[in-house]
Amino acid sequence: MQVSPTSPLWNTVNIVAYKLTAHALVVSWENIGQSPLDLDSLNSFQVAITDGSDPLAPDGNNVSFCYREVQWVVGNQFGLDPSPATVGTNWGNGVDFMQVGRFGFTDSVWNGQMTWSGSGWLNGRHVAFNAGPLPVPPFYSTKECDTVEVNVGDTGHYVITAHRGGPAPPMSAYSTCSSLTNYTVANQTVDGSHVLTSTFIPVEGEEGLHTMNFQAATGIGAPSTTQRYINVLGTSGVAERKAGRGLLIFPNPAQGDAWIAWNGETAQEIQLTDAQGRTVQRMRPVGTDLHISTAGLPSGLYAVRVLAGGQVAVGRLLVAAP
Repeated sequence: MQVSPTSPLWNTVNIVAYKLTAHALVVSWENIGQSPLDLDSLNSFQVAITDGSDPLAPDGNNVSFCYREVQWVVGNQFGLDPSPATVGTNWGNGVDFMQVGRFGFTDSVWNGQMTWSGSGWLNGRHVAFNAGPLPVPPFYSTKECDTVEVNVGDTGHYVITAHRGGPAPPMSAYSTCSSLTNYTVANQTVDGSHVLTSTFIPVEGEEGLHTMNFQAATGIGAPSTTQRYINVLGTSGVAERKAGRGLLIFPNPAQGDAWIAWNGETAQEIQLTDAQGRTVQRMRPVGTDLHISTAGLPSGLYAVRVLAGGQVAVGRLLVAAP
């Protein structure tokens, strides 16, 4: 794999742990202070550089940044002038770059990709992008999981930010979810980026998994797309969530076979539903576990529903490309 110089937080940190797999290099900074003696303000974050096939960087991207907490951003313990910590990558040609932001404060206010912002905005955030093609395509960041659950009749929200690579002309961004009746999007522009806030209120008959489609484009190169999911629960949604806590799906992501286990009674049926809400497999297990085959299934996210003892346990299975 080959990527450009990449920084999840360009600052004065140098203690790392790493793991190398067949498809990715993962480097983690865990509880790093401004100095070895500083335990009051700590940073924990991770970068994964992949060959484009690892779900750590979804949507065919090859780099992901993941932040648990960023409590400090300037390195002046050695007498240096405070300077912002830059998040991004640089192609080294003096023209092309990808920048999430420059973080010189510790509040949670993000002022855009090129302006000083607060490092609290990074906390809990995941960024994925492609550090290969030129021109630099738009990319996304969010604090949300890939799937959000909402009951019929309740209001749900999903927030994701579309960023433009640099340099690039103005960017447009939008989202759709054609399978939900009540789905709207508020689009806030921040220094050329777009903060998309989706609001949805599912109605009876819309139970199941729905796909939110996001697209961002600058008019140069192909648009960047990503998908997130809404799992609509019925009126017994609370019972479904509680039942789901006892549901185990392993390995996840899966290639080939997956093992499903649950607490409680023998299930009457297990259903596997794709992102379009179509049931692709129905199984009648014996006991409280089951091996299933994902052979022949397209890669993507599937909902697993275990019907047992009058309750429904809901889980997610990510089928990875072979």
